[in-house]
Amino acid sequence: MALTDIELLTACVGFTLQHTHEAEQQTFKELETSGVTRLVNALRVFRLQRVLRRIGGGLRCANPPYELISAIILYLTGAYPA
Repeated sequence: MALTDIELLTACVGFTLQHTHEAEQQTFKELETSGVTRLVNALRVFRLQRVLRRIGGGLRCANPPYELISAIILYLTGAYPA
């Protein structure tokens, strides 16, 4: 039986979040023995993803692109908690 769009979307999001969590945990583990740039950049990506997920509800706000850009600027300046 084919999945509904909502079921498919739910499965996709669950898969993506699980994979991201596993990749982040592996990165933390590797960082215990090495501080190479690719690992540090990977952590920055994970942090930015969390910021974007937190403001995802901003799509219901009056000006979504402005809210997204503002949140990214706050993240890049260190003013937005991850």
